[in-house]
Amino acid sequence: MLGLIVGSSGAMLACANDDTAGPPASTESSMAALAQLEGEAEDAKIPTKYCPRPTPRCDKIPDVDPYRSLAISDIEILRNFTFENVMERIVKTSGDRSISTYELYERWWDTQNDASRALHPDQSRCDDTMTDGVATFNGYGFDCPRAEGTLVDTDPYAETIIDDTGAVVPNPDGYIPIALTNRFDLAPADGSHCGEYRIVFAKRSGQTNGLDRNLLIFEAALPNPYPECGVNACLPVVKFWTNLSRINNPHARRLLLEGFYFIGLPGYGPVLHADNFGPKGGQIRTNQFMAAAGLAELGQFQNWQLREFQLTRTCDEPSKWWHKPSCKLGIKQVTVKTNPFGGLFATSDIPHYRAFQGLDPAATPGDTDDFLDDIPRLALADPNLFFSAIDDKYNAGQSTEPLSCVPGGPFPLPADACYVGHAGDVPTEFLDAIQGRLTELDIPLTPAQIINRADVLSCAGCHHNVQNADLGQGITWPDKGGEDFGFVHINEIAPENGKFRLSKPMHELFLPHRKNVLERFLCEGGDMVQGGYSTGSTDFRLTTSSPETWRTLGGSRVVH
Repeated sequence: MLGLIVGSSGAMLACANDDTAGPPASTESSMAALAQLEGEAEDAKIPTKYCPRPTPRCDKIPDVDPYRSLAISDIEILRNFTFENVMERIVKTSGDRSISTYELYERWWDTQNDASRALHPDQSRCDDTMTDGVATFNGYGFDCPRAEGTLVDTDPYAETIIDDTGAVVPNPDGYIPIALTNRFDLAPADGSHCGEYRIVFAKRSGQTNGLDRNLLIFEAALPNPYPECGVNACLPVVKFWTNLSRINNPHARRLLLEGFYFIGLPGYGPVLHADNFGPKGGQIRTNQFMAAAGLAELGQFQNWQLREFQLTRTCDEPSKWWHKPSCKLGIKQVTVKTNPFGGLFATSDIPHYRAFQGLDPAATPGDTDDFLDDIPRLALADPNLFFSAIDDKYNAGQSTEPLSCVPGGPFPLPADACYVGHAGDVPTEFLDAIQGRLTELDIPLTPAQIINRADVLSCAGCHHNVQNADLGQGITWPDKGGEDFGFVHINEIAPENGKFRLSKPMHELFLPHRKNVLERFLCEGGDMVQGGYSTGSTDFRLTTSSPETWRTLGGSRVVH
């Protein structure tokens, strides 16, 4: 029998290894029971004078089931992770009593509107910054408006609507949960937080209309309440996820996951808290393709595009100590991380392009944020470990997935994506400089292979633009595993055996790596980051004591 302690009194939320136990009496009663325990869980604290330690018996580490402990897409387990429940939790924990879940949703999508279409005049919009009459974000071209701005006029929370014939039908503008993902591998090596825990939603219309899809990924960074213990303070979180692999009863796993996300482990707080999506780490990312609305509302076809957002939360100091602070919750668009603007790979008049390429003679000696400095990071010989440390000043505000990245092909090359297409294959000063650095470091890769690796780390590259690409060192970035996975890694269309389907890279590349991180951490704790990896003939060690810090337990990627 395995249970989750949810309160300082030792109350047991679920007996979790009993195959005969049935589901709760009702969804409502199970959620009510979780809510009653909320205050207890928030007050619970484990003793801090002894920091958690990994198990001394590595041979006793349990085998992690990736589909119970890393990527959960079971429809039955996801049923209470409704979009409304998640948004309500975010609003409640923000301390802002003036905003509703509807207003937060409206403000989110108002960021995709220009001034002529804006619903909330005080909300940041896509045309806030104009350069020569063109919308820009972080100094680079920016699609404005986007068709997703029309979502400000929709109800995302209703389960059903009445259609034009008077029939009750599922609400096409609502969202369905399609996965929970455990990204403990993104926990910083210094233990500043305990990894990201995500919920993926898909617009219901996308299940039947391929031109009306919109996916949302809530990526919460779970704070480490005991930073003096370093990353080992996260061991109870890892044990929670690992123990799910042993639990055969899906109803018990559902209750445990609801408790983890909505209430939190004792002393650790809930995943679903407004602070965990921007103010203190984490983000919300989108994968947008409302092409039908683009044609109808804007008169133009719009590509799949990924964007990134963060919540904002500001609080005034109360005038009396017994008063609660007055807070204001908001949402803003931010740059898409590890997504340098595509035009920077070409010869152009784009700001910073020569500095990005490492060709600016005015650059400060010793700068390590240009593309040439990224080469040894990108050259790591493991597809789960190579990474980028490009400065945010080079990142775009969008990451576009066109139908094709072939230059001169039937589809225009997006300005922000398709890096090899922008770099070209004709020798340039930039390509010569890349080859020179590769030769200097004795790295057996070509400029195109290095650029492809940078593209893989971009949102659009990972989701679509780089498939079956040669990355060198015998590595080929895999295809998605079917045409219907063209732009997504978790598919809301046509679930099988009661689960939403995962892409081929999820099954074969990402989940095995994350499983290894989870199992190694149980055995080694924070000491696991002291290993070294090689670029080929050049040793390139990433340790917590070197200038190139091993930034997360899964390597040095901070996103994806």
